Amino acid sequence: MSTGDLRGNIAQLERTLKQLKYTAAVGVVGLSLGDPLAALPLLHFALLKYSRHVAAYILQQGVQLQGKTDEGFVKAAFKLLRDHLGLKTVLTPDQFLEQGFAERKVLLLGAVLAAVRNIHAAAAKQERVRQHNACRQSPAKLAAAASPPRGLAQQLAAAHGAIAGLQQQLQDALQSMEQQRLSAARAEEAAAARLTLLEGRLKFLENKLANSRQQQQGPADAAAAAVPDGGGGSSRARTPSQQFASRLSAAQC
Repeated sequence: MSTGDLRGNIAQLERTLKQLKYTAAVGVVGLSLGDPLAALPLLHFALLKYSRHVAAYILQQGVQLQGKTDEGFVKAAFKLLRDHLGLKTVLTPDQFLEQGFAERKVLLLGAVLAAVRNIHAAAAKQERVRQHNACRQSPAKLAAAASPPRGLAQQLAAAHGAIAGLQQQLQDALQSMEQQRLSAARAEEAAAARLTLLEGRLKFLENKLANSRQQQQGPADAAAAAVPDGGGGSSRARTPSQQFASRLSAAQC
């Protein structure tokens, strides 16, 4: 860009932004007036949003641009341009944030876009070279890198064997517990059946004892009824011998 042609420089800046896939609207009128509200978004795009390679490069230089006010961002950006990108900033940060200096602002933005484009191209090329070299590794090297060391493989095999043994022990323990549960259930059923049988036999014996007591009580009552009353002198029912003895006693009298 050359000085003295503000309209041409703005048009060139628009073309460069389009090549860098800047999708927002460019404030042509604001740039022609030197409005910082038109220039500041373009500086933001160039240093923060255009390329991940550029963002990584800025972080590698120890410059922090995120989370700052407009004034803090412009001051940090100008320091980056001077100290790391080799750009001569004719303007000061305060002048960039003021109204005016239109052509100088447009020229500075064009220089910043050219610098970040070069950084992006160099970093992208290095990345492609690294990827190409990684793809050129032989299958044998890749297989060797992917396969675990022999000692590790043995450890893995031993671990798998130990896990299988533990699983078998667990299965055996579960089967033993199930058998014990079934045995306990059968024992409980047998005990319940025996208890029922004993209860029935006990009830039978109790009924038999009650009947026996009733049978023994009947003859005892009949004998008690046949015994003469000790208070009257007359008898309810006397035997023939008793009657004969009574008559003999009366005749003797």
